[in-house]
Amino acid sequence: MNVLSRAATLPSEPQQQRAEIYASDGSEDRRADVNRTEHQILSGRISPSRPPRIPARTSETQPPSLMAPSQSKDPKFTSSPRRVQTSALSQGFDRSPVSLLAHKAVPPVVPAPRRSTETRRSFDLRRDDPINVPVGVSHADDKEDILPAGSVQHVSEFPDSTQANRRPPRLQQRLWEIATGYDTRLCAACGEHVCTTGYITRVWNLRSGEPLLTLTHGEGVKVTAVVWKPAKDVVEEGKRLWLGTSVGDIMEVDISARAIVNNRPNAHPRREIIRMFRHGSQLWTLDDEGKLHVWRPGPSGMPSLDGDFDVFRTTRGHSASIVVGDCLWIATGKDIRVFRPSATSDSAFCVLQKPLGQENAGDVTSAAMLSGKPDEIYFGHADGKVSIYSKQDFTCRGVVNISAYKISAMAGVGNYLWAVYNTGMAYVYDTSAKPWTVKKDWRAHDNPIASIITDQSSLWKMDRLQVITLGTDNMVRVWDGMLEQDWLEEELQKHDKEYCAFEEVTMAVLTWNAGASKPNYLRADEKDNNFFRDYISSHRPPDFFVFGFQELVDLEDKKVTAKSFFKSKRKDPSEQEHMSHQYRAWRDHLVRCLEEYLPPDQTYTLVHTASLVGLFSCVFVKTSLRSRIRNVSTAEVKRGMGGMMGNKVSPSP
Repeated sequence: MNVLSRAATLPSEPQQQRAEIYASDGSEDRRADVNRTEHQILSGRISPSRPPRIPARTSETQPPSLMAPSQSKDPKFTSSPRRVQTSALSQGFDRSPVSLLAHKAVPPVVPAPRRSTETRRSFDLRRDDPINVPVGVSHADDKEDILPAGSVQHVSEFPDSTQANRRPPRLQQRLWEIATGYDTRLCAACGEHVCTTGYITRVWNLRSGEPLLTLTHGEGVKVTAVVWKPAKDVVEEGKRLWLGTSVGDIMEVDISARAIVNNRPNAHPRREIIRMFRHGSQLWTLDDEGKLHVWRPGPSGMPSLDGDFDVFRTTRGHSASIVVGDCLWIATGKDIRVFRPSATSDSAFCVLQKPLGQENAGDVTSAAMLSGKPDEIYFGHADGKVSIYSKQDFTCRGVVNISAYKISAMAGVGNYLWAVYNTGMAYVYDTSAKPWTVKKDWRAHDNPIASIITDQSSLWKMDRLQVITLGTDNMVRVWDGMLEQDWLEEELQKHDKEYCAFEEVTMAVLTWNAGASKPNYLRADEKDNNFFRDYISSHRPPDFFVFGFQELVDLEDKKVTAKSFFKSKRKDPSEQEHMSHQYRAWRDHLVRCLEEYLPPDQTYTLVHTASLVGLFSCVFVKTSLRSRIRNVSTAEVKRGMGGMMGNKVSPSP
């Protein structure tokens, strides 16, 4: 009688799963993409070039443009290869490149979190190898496609993420997060000061984390807009704030005095102030009715709440806005309008007679400018697209699809576009590559991200470029806008071949649903009994053998299941001994098979075993390579019954 219902076989193509793993410090990154090539899954470092430092500016001028990172990019990207869809038993474990076929990389459907502190480098960087281009893949011409006049380029594919770095860009040995302690959606930063506001306004010192100011605004009064007031002397930057409220009042707050030093009641009568902008030595305030107040410099050379202001009418339904030169771009739904607040008449205030917009893109949710491309304005949309407009002639230069999720907010640094999502993920896109590439992605917050800010004043006030995110988890986090650690890793990578030697390793992976069977059950059928012999001895021995088993215990046994749920924390010794015996039996069986079915000079050593409820894995390595393996570390994540039981494994979304 055959105890097993079927013989153990290998799937024709490995199941593509990625398990989430959480680091001890609470940070999160992710495993390599499933559409990575066999060569790209080798560990390495890919880093952007570090943008040069920017000289200080005066407070009465516009922020200088950050120079674009000096990084050469191929205008086209080759596609990732894929494995031949045949059984591993017939394919073998040799290093022949014939098994690689050209395959167009499938873009990620959503910006999903993945876990890995590693980054990936292309294979040809490791050593001089004849296989620099996958079979069937040809390089595209370096010339850019020439579009007809007036046409818009729409890119449907997602940016290439196969070389993305997933380590959070934290500042080294400095404060990088602050817990606000209350619900807030607004954030503003200037050098060492960061402000969060809502029904309560608080200001912190980013060097020490010390709270500098706490203000409450009375029952029912909420601050809905915030901006740092300009100062004549750059040293005085970041000392005073303007706060706009839901009832139309504007308050001026002095940080050093820790008090409100000026107030303009009904600056926007009975209207909610939704945005405040700084333009040189002017401040602009916008309410929900679409009225824009332009506060021009007074006798002191700076705007004052006691002075006069000009009033213009824009449009209702504001969803995103940005100051570009002397113009204010305002988005309402899909429409984008351009206004010039410096105009001396109402007729000159409206720059365009008709609004801009793209029918194939969703509502506009955010806007940003890249200092490396000062002639372009980027708008994020609710359907994950980014539309690009010219600052000079207001034409749309293209629409790029970067995600299936709504883009919550965006910021620009050099040629890199930082985008954040309601998933808590942050992405850095390199817009200088064609198509765009994902330079970095990581989980910035546990909850949706409300805003992201590039604080250019930190360049001359703190000798760093900080990008600040505010999450609905009530956390303010500070990131390294220069991506310094990635730049250092890239410099190290350039000299890898001078100090390191690289070689390929091969691995054979077998997974099997054992159905609560034991090794001695295989003897009941000749085919089952010869399965491991055929699998191990039919091909060239790999460097690693990985065996994975499912359902080594009977999960349908209601008695065993009930005990696992309701038993006390102290495990039953007899039950633990039984389950351990089941795992040991398979481990010993695999050891015997490797010793019996391989030549005497091909010996293997067990380096790792892991077990959960019904799951068991063993990793063997050639004895000749064992001395080169150090610091073996593994982790198991319980995914069954909402993370309570370890009888399931689940890929990350």
